[in-house]
Amino acid sequence: MKYNTDTVNTIVDAINQGKGRVNACKLAGISYDTFCRWMEEKPEFSESIKKAEEVKNIDLKETCEEIILKAAKDNTRPQWQAAAWILERKFSKEYSLKQNVDHTSGGEKLGIKLIVHGDS
Repeated sequence: MKYNTDTVNTIVDAINQGKGRVNACKLAGISYDTFCRWMEEKPEFSESIKKAEEVKNIDLKETCEEIILKAAKDNTRPQWQAAAWILERKFSKEYSLKQNVDHTSGGEKLGIKLIVHGDS
C-alpha cells in the first residue's frame, strides 16, 4: 500500500483509540515493516504518530488515576491498596518503601587500590 492521507489517518485514529502500533497497521492494511520505514523516512508521519501516542498516554494516565482515586474513596468498599499506591506516589518522601542498600563488601567499606606499573 502506498503512503497516503487515508492510510495515515486510519493509523492515527487507531492509535488515538488505544489500539497500538501493530493493530493500527493491521487496520490500515500495511505491514509493521512499512510502518517502521515510514517512521524513519517521513518526519511528518513520525510526528503525527508520536503526538497521537503522547495524547493517548496522557488520557490513559488520567483514566488510571481516576480509577485509583475512585477505588480509594469508595465508602462502601474502599480499596486500601489504591490508597497506599496514591500515598507512595504522591507523597514518596513519607510513604515510599525505603530500602537500605549496602554498597560495601561484607560490611567493610570498599577502598581504592592504586596500582602503578614501573619500568621493567
